[in-house]
Amino acid sequence: MIELPTPCRRVDRRAFQLAIGVLAATVVTLVASPWLGARAIGAGAAAFVVLLIAGFVAPRFLDRAYDAWNRVALLVARVCRLWITAVLFGVVGLVGIAGSRLPLGGEGHRRASWRAKPTVPREAYRSQGAETGPSSGSWLYQLSGWSIRSRNEWTLLLVPLLAALRLVHGQTSSSLSAKNYTLY
Repeated sequence: MIELPTPCRRVDRRAFQLAIGVLAATVVTLVASPWLGARAIGAGAAAFVVLLIAGFVAPRFLDRAYDAWNRVALLVARVCRLWITAVLFGVVGLVGIAGSRLPLGGEGHRRASWRAKPTVPREAYRSQGAETGPSSGSWLYQLSGWSIRSRNEWTLLLVPLLAALRLVHGQTSSSLSAKNYTLY
């Protein structure tokens, strides 16, 4: 679900009105089609027109529906965030219990897992653009390459879960940069 912008502007209200009308028309058409057959499309169109007229005649009703949508969207997003986070921790925990191929310590792993990055040639400082060399490519390509080389393919299961977590993350209007005041 998508959190709608607040405060509600006129264009937001009209877009919400049209979206709810199309949603209602689709639901009415799908629910009524077993009983009405082809006439279910007419029933869906009638539902769309009724909601469209109701939005113009009673704008307070539309404002209440807009606010209710935001409350429900925030609640659903919170539940989804909790569920996805629990699944993420569950996957990581199960891999930890089952045994990962990551060298996490113990008697057989005395050396460190990190590698020193080589120094950058002087010419690289002239161009602050795209990287070149073995580290170029998308992060997903690099992650998949690392997971296959290190035989930790399970880490690729986390990518869709992290993407889903990002989708249900609340759209907060107050960001850190808005609260940060710096003098230059």
